[in-house]
Amino acid sequence: MNMNRQLAQQEARRMHRENMLRTLLQRLEAAKASRNETLIEQLEQEKKELGL
Repeated sequence: MNMNRQLAQQEARRMHRENMLRTLLQRLEAAKASRNETLIEQLEQEKKELGL
């Protein structure tokens, strides 16, 4: 039972990280499309800080 809980937690962390990355990349794409250099820099920094 404990092993199942650990696996579920690992899977939840993995999915959360994937969702964060997908959302960040979508936001970055939108910022680039609108040529918002300030937002692009902020999102690139966020990506770097999160290690994504």
